[in-house]
Amino acid sequence: MSIAQVLRDFLTDTATFSARYGWFTLCTALVFAAASLLFVVTSLQFNSDKESLVAETAPFKHRNAAFDHAFPQFLNSLIIVIDTPDSTQAQDLAELITMRLKATPDKYQNIYFAEGDPFFRKNGLLYLSPEELEERVDLLANAEPGLAAIAANPTLEGIFDLLDLGMNARATGETLPPSFEQLTSDLAAIAQSLNEGRQSDHFGGFMEAGEDSKRRIIMLQPTLDYSSQSAERTAILDLRQLLDNPAFQKEGVRIRLTGRVALADDEIWAIQDSVFLAGILSTLFAGTLLGFALRSWRLIAAILTTLFIGLLWTMGFATLSVGSLNMISAAVVVLFIGLGIDHSIHVSLRYREARQNGDTHLDAVRTAAQEMGGAVALCATTSAIAFAAFIPTEYRGLAELGVIAAGSLFLAFVASFTVLPALLTLLGDDPAKDHVPHFIGNATSRWLTGHSMFFSVGVAVAALIAIAAAGPPQFDFSTLAIRDAGSESVTTLLELQADGVVTDYAADVLVSTYEDATNLAVRLSKLPEVGDVFVPATYVPDEQDLKLDILSDAEGFLWPALTARPSALLTDTGRAQAVAQFTLTVTAISGDDTIAQNLRLLSSQLTALGEKDPSGQMLREFETRVSAPLLRDVDRLRNALAAEEIAFDDLPSDLRSRVIGAGGEVRVTAVPSHPLFTSTDLEKFVDAVRSVAPEATGRALTEADVGALVVQSFYLAGMIAFVTIAGLLLVVLRSSVDAFLVLVPLALAACFTIASANFLGVSFNFANIIVLPLIFGLGIDSGIHFVLRRRHEKTVGVVMQSSTPQAIVLSALSTLGAFSALSLSRHWGLASMGLLLTIAIIWVIFCTVIVLPALIAWRDKFLDATEA
Repeated sequence: MSIAQVLRDFLTDTATFSARYGWFTLCTALVFAAASLLFVVTSLQFNSDKESLVAETAPFKHRNAAFDHAFPQFLNSLIIVIDTPDSTQAQDLAELITMRLKATPDKYQNIYFAEGDPFFRKNGLLYLSPEELEERVDLLANAEPGLAAIAANPTLEGIFDLLDLGMNARATGETLPPSFEQLTSDLAAIAQSLNEGRQSDHFGGFMEAGEDSKRRIIMLQPTLDYSSQSAERTAILDLRQLLDNPAFQKEGVRIRLTGRVALADDEIWAIQDSVFLAGILSTLFAGTLLGFALRSWRLIAAILTTLFIGLLWTMGFATLSVGSLNMISAAVVVLFIGLGIDHSIHVSLRYREARQNGDTHLDAVRTAAQEMGGAVALCATTSAIAFAAFIPTEYRGLAELGVIAAGSLFLAFVASFTVLPALLTLLGDDPAKDHVPHFIGNATSRWLTGHSMFFSVGVAVAALIAIAAAGPPQFDFSTLAIRDAGSESVTTLLELQADGVVTDYAADVLVSTYEDATNLAVRLSKLPEVGDVFVPATYVPDEQDLKLDILSDAEGFLWPALTARPSALLTDTGRAQAVAQFTLTVTAISGDDTIAQNLRLLSSQLTALGEKDPSGQMLREFETRVSAPLLRDVDRLRNALAAEEIAFDDLPSDLRSRVIGAGGEVRVTAVPSHPLFTSTDLEKFVDAVRSVAPEATGRALTEADVGALVVQSFYLAGMIAFVTIAGLLLVVLRSSVDAFLVLVPLALAACFTIASANFLGVSFNFANIIVLPLIFGLGIDSGIHFVLRRRHEKTVGVVMQSSTPQAIVLSALSTLGAFSALSLSRHWGLASMGLLLTIAIIWVIFCTVIVLPALIAWRDKFLDATEA
């Protein structure tokens, strides 16, 4: 007795036993499913670190490890981006957030906010160019009278004296600086908000800097608890809870998160949401399709329940075998729905065909298992081989998918001969009167067999032309490009890169000495792809003597403001009198420009405050809210004008540790000359940097290295899958011609898929690269079923009208629905995977159901002619 017969007998006995003892079989299956679900909920994790999905032997990982050892503060980084209506508010808010972060050192380390460091408060002006510094000093010169007035009298009287200066200048026709108009607008808004009993608008003083300073960036390193199922999610939730403090939630304030931890967290949730949605949609599609095709709720319920139980087994197996899902292996849920249903459909349709032919329920189960067991076993094996071919590759992302998917196909196979027969018994299926629709009509079948040679050659030529016209497949190794483009972390990072604030694609090189760093910087700066190059000397201001002279001159004409002694505070009566006098002054002004309108509004609001609160408390509140920022401006200016000449050793330790490593390594950072939004630009930058510094590291270079490794793994997996499956087909089918007939449609489908992707402009990436090797797994089953069924029938025409092509098309359409649902993902990696898999399935259906019968008919004609 052959091994194949032993297997068929075993499957027949198993299916018959399961059908006879339905409740026992189903309860046993449910126990394992429940245990799997519990195991998944408590133990399954998600890994979004692309670099960790690469084998440790990869050369670039050693360079990355050396950099991480020298600069551990850049690991698992988070960036808080604060945007406010004015720079003073941004500074105050950032300082407050930094203080709160430093109060919880168990959660946040390496907190870096440069503008909040006393060193930069004192020496920040030295980092401006001489031209920028001159402009800043000119602004200070215009503000000097106001500064002096407030410094000498930080009360309502001093504030009104400042406004009087502006009104007098306006009356004489002098041009007032824009800051004065803004000052009057801010003062009126604060008074109005107090009158209306709402939170007052922020007042930033009258020394607001340019547009760029309205943003502040805080970098930090959260503590990640890897014992939890989602360390990144826990860290992000903790930080958002801290940032949800009402003190930070002001009108016009926007606080966003980006950085590696935020990107990872957003990606995890995008993938989980996408897979969940795709799973639901694909199940609904499969149910609808089965309802249309089978027209038997019992068969549909049996197939879908078998699928659901098998899916729970699969997730339990994934947790047990790998322990975590990654960006690629997360798709196994949808892959299982698309592929796992295949076995149940073939067994169910053969069962139904037997019932329609008059077999009893148990006889029909036995017939379906006996006739389909070998084919389904071979299909499961070949599909599992296609996935298992990923295991030997150095890209763990593919390898883990290979382990999980190969195991899932075995579990789907087991469920089809245990759970499905049990459910068919328990649901009491009866002989169906409705037939499954024939997707391929008699006329089409006759035309294919009659024009088999012409059609087959035409398809082959079309495939070659399509490949030649479309060109080779394109690979995009940018991980940023495959993330959810609408997520906060991605949009924020892209905005920062476009503004030139930060970039996630700088290249870093570690050298031994300052001299080596300077020499390398000179060579890198000559590359057109490289913009700024940062070395330790970059962080020391240049032309310090000239800048200090400019500051000294400024200190001279600002001397009255810097040395003024504040007068005594006003009493409540004094404030009321000051408001009354200011109101009289405003009454006398002419014109209806913006400044005049602001002053009249301020006057009316202050008068209303005094009338509403005779105690004077609200006027005191107004005075405090206005004078405090103005006095702070004077203090900050006094500190900034006291800047002294600095050297590298004078820099804050937090900054020095970002350019000098723990072991004394000197860091050289090359920033792209323009934002890298495409893989082509990224590749040019990487090649340019490596031409000067082959030992460079950084995200851009790592992605390029991982991309090359993924492509290499893809070729290796494809070769392993093809050779192994071809060998297995030769052994099992015992016919090189039949093996060839099974493989040719797959090769054609692969050619058409590549051509379609190129014509549609869809590049291959870290996620969808699995599509081409999967064509073997997706299409091999259909070819095997068709070839084996042909051995039992007289002609191709008879096969075309049997349940086999019906099952092939129905199964393929179910798979198509699953992958189409995946293409709706907001994570572009999964969406592009779903899109390419959908394209691949369409071509697999065409090549298997249309091209393969034509090839077999051509073969049959040739054999008939030879025998004749």
